[in-house]
Amino acid sequence: MAITLRSKIFFQEADFYGASKLVDWDGSQPFCYKASWMHGLGPVLFRDKVNSDVLLHYYERKLPLHLVNNSVSSNLLNMDGFNSIAVGMPFIYTKAFASDKIRRVYKKLFMPSHSISRKGQVEDYSEWKKIIDKYGCDSICVGGNDFNNIKLNNIDFGLVEVLKGAHATDSESLERISLMMKSAEEIVTNSSGSHIVYATASGANVTIIDEMITRATTRRKNLGVNKNILDTIPKKYQSSYFRHLNNSVVDDVIALWGSNDESAKKEYSNFILGVDERKSSRQVAEYLKPNGFLHKCDIYLKLLNARLQKKLF
Repeated sequence: MAITLRSKIFFQEADFYGASKLVDWDGSQPFCYKASWMHGLGPVLFRDKVNSDVLLHYYERKLPLHLVNNSVSSNLLNMDGFNSIAVGMPFIYTKAFASDKIRRVYKKLFMPSHSISRKGQVEDYSEWKKIIDKYGCDSICVGGNDFNNIKLNNIDFGLVEVLKGAHATDSESLERISLMMKSAEEIVTNSSGSHIVYATASGANVTIIDEMITRATTRRKNLGVNKNILDTIPKKYQSSYFRHLNNSVVDDVIALWGSNDESAKKEYSNFILGVDERKSSRQVAEYLKPNGFLHKCDIYLKLLNARLQKKLF
């Protein structure tokens, strides 16, 4: 059954990048979910202890259940009094991830940092072109905002194929990115993040380039980068986010993916994605479904109150 995000009253974490479309609802989609579903790996990548303020989406902290990547994250939340179950990341529920019949058509796919704001990163495009030329990439995957901006402004990347990446409200994102990872022999990147783990678990080689170190160093010196993120977060959680954002994992990413230990890279990627924790898509749907109409109403009011609190305070 086709599920559209428009049928949802609230856009919840379990909808991000089309995660809710990956499970078997066996009927109509509920107008709200009783559980959050961790959508990104940033909070847990190379971090042993993560504050629940960061691990949980602030809109959904009061939901009765939280679905996370693996038992480490689940144990952290359970110890803090939050009911949590490890089910693996939404990415491992895509069709392409489970397939071994996808042909590798991209020799070198460049995946730069992506913009989560409404504005594209016009000032970065010239740098991306230099990287593409330097490393001989035949394709580039850009985030949804940048893809639209590149097309709108007719920005020329020459013979390099420009592929549409992810955007939180684009419900085809996860399936599209998963297929892309399976279609690439090698991923070249100047940014640490979920895409490195996705690619490695999907069997693509990941190349860490000097430009990643340069970019990370520049961002550390730019105090405005973290401020832009903190400004979107409720004030009572900002101190936790500030400490989290200042604990860079770039050096750890470079150390592992810059090594020749392919087995360690694959093992760590599968661990972070929670591959061994994967449940059936029907079971995940059951975790997300409220227990009847009154339960839906109670959850709806909690979600509404969280949004009003953020606007007011």
